Amino acid sequence: MAKQRQRPVRQESVFQEAWQTMNRDLNRVLPEKMRSRPGKQRFVLWAFLLELLALGLLGGGLWHWWSG
Repeated sequence: MAKQRQRPVRQESVFQEAWQTMNRDLNRVLPEKMRSRPGKQRFVLWAFLLELLALGLLGGGLWHWWSG
């Protein structure tokens, strides 16, 4: 019997996958009222930016303290 070659699954964009994962995680955390709200995408984007900023500031502070 000959082996059949399977076609590789087409991978989505990393950003699309991250966006879908973040939306799925937030759906678990957000109240029912906010899940279907039209402003949810804006909220997710702001939450991501604030998280990035907070982690950047925290990491920068730790780096200055460590190398200090």
